[in-house]
Amino acid sequence: MSGIGPPKKNTNLPSPRAIATHTRIEALLLADNLNISFNDAARYIKDNNHQVQKQDRCSANHKNKRKPPQKIQRSQGAVPMKIKKYNQNSWKRIVKRYSTQNTFDTQLFLEVLLKGTGFPGIPNNSGEVSSPLPIGTTAQPCEMRLQSDFALAQDPRT
Repeated sequence: MSGIGPPKKNTNLPSPRAIATHTRIEALLLADNLNISFNDAARYIKDNNHQVQKQDRCSANHKNKRKPPQKIQRSQGAVPMKIKKYNQNSWKRIVKRYSTQNTFDTQLFLEVLLKGTGFPGIPNNSGEVSSPLPIGTTAQPCEMRLQSDFALAQDPRT
């Protein structure tokens, strides 16, 4: 089956409608400066633009923008997290908290909340032990309290 109509022209020559205006102007200037044909200059510019777009699509920056955010692996799978197991007699996690008011100007007092069942001679004893211990002087008057997360949650000042 043969085609109907006049034979096609050389297909590797760009048709005038396929060239953008800025490419056409650039091709005219290039053809004038290098004394080459307009079609050769336009083909060179279009190929160059095509290569630049292709490289941009393959760049890591572009790929990172196209990819959805990676999911964080939540299962412990083959590498389980090492969790330190504390016995019942050990202290709970201690959290520092600073307050600005202090009735004692040069003393730093430590208040520690102990939770556990490890007091010698007293079984099943747990509670709050407050003991003001002078640690030293500070440049600014302050009070530091070390308490557990549980006590901080129940404290109305936090």
